[in-house]
Amino acid sequence: MSGARLVPRKVWLILLVLVIAGLATFQMLRPLPVVAATPLVHASDVVPGTAPAIPLPPKGEVAVGTGELGILGGTTTQEPMPMASVAKLMTALVVTEDKPLAAADAGPTIVIDPADVADYQARLAAGESVLKVAAGEQITEYDALQGLLIPSGNNIAAVLAKWDAGSVGAMVQKLNARAASMHLANTHFDDPAGVSPKTTSTPNDLFHIAVAAMKNQAIAKVVGSVQATLPVAGTVYNVDSVLGQDGIVGVKTGSGIGSATGSLPISNFVFASKQTAGGQSYLIVGAVMGQDTLADAFKATLALIDAVKPAVQYQSYLAIGAGVATYNAPWGSKSEVQSRQAVGFFTWPGLVLRRVLTLESITAPVEPGRKVGYLSVRLGDQVTRVALATASAVDKPGLRWRLTRVR
Repeated sequence: MSGARLVPRKVWLILLVLVIAGLATFQMLRPLPVVAATPLVHASDVVPGTAPAIPLPPKGEVAVGTGELGILGGTTTQEPMPMASVAKLMTALVVTEDKPLAAADAGPTIVIDPADVADYQARLAAGESVLKVAAGEQITEYDALQGLLIPSGNNIAAVLAKWDAGSVGAMVQKLNARAASMHLANTHFDDPAGVSPKTTSTPNDLFHIAVAAMKNQAIAKVVGSVQATLPVAGTVYNVDSVLGQDGIVGVKTGSGIGSATGSLPISNFVFASKQTAGGQSYLIVGAVMGQDTLADAFKATLALIDAVKPAVQYQSYLAIGAGVATYNAPWGSKSEVQSRQAVGFFTWPGLVLRRVLTLESITAPVEPGRKVGYLSVRLGDQVTRVALATASAVDKPGLRWRLTRVR
């Protein structure tokens, strides 16, 4: 009887061992859980402080900002008005984009023909701003840019239009296409020189044209020149008489007629001023439109620069090796996610710094230094994408955790 009772006990014991072994095998063979990152940084922060008031002239419209931060202030309501010779900036942009020119290069040669001379003489008789040319004269692309932007030769805008696009009309189409590609909804070109009062824009749109122009090495070099010497015209001088004052390194003046009736004079100035903050250089960029005289436009410009530069600062927002997230495995192994580069930005009070973390989920083991994603940081028009990596290893769990895990 006792032997009969022992058999079932052995069976149950064997079954129990098999169940335990099966459960242990199941636990050991279960895939390790995927570990998601936990952010350590805020999605956004506001730059502290109070932004200064932007001084507005008694009439006309303005916009001011920096090439790094974008537009920071200006006239609230902006209506398109004639650009005058400021339009030549876009002509220079289109030409140098079609026929790239490094700052140290003269570029290909343009030959002045009799039609160019006739156009020069007609514009001279009409009292326009022109550059003297002669039939057979050979000028380089760089010479032409100087003639276009320094003494503001309307006839050189036509020369460049024919050379680049085949005709003035074709160039006008290119100019409007380029404006559309820059999302300048309030900008329209009726000619490449800005003589037509139908060639219009707003300070906000001109701000973006100026930023693009100053990124072009050849254009930036030309507009920063006080004078130039050209084959036939000889020495010509920059219409921008405040060049060099308060850090001004360009960009373009514009004087013309402010209405289709031809009764109202208008003066504009698109400017760039080189400044420093925290040992870093930046550009204050702006546009002043609809002034009675260039002197008024220059006065408004200097007031805008003086208002903006004390408020622009440079700040470090992320150091190399700074922790931005962590991986915390449920068995206790963890690793900080660190930046692989530093991030510093120009700042303006009240702007919002935005951070977007893009991190992969991990499965152990993970080695130290493994790239796991990136952090995008934006402030104004400044955007940086920083690579992120694990600071230490995330090891596999031990036997005890594997056997006793619930999830």
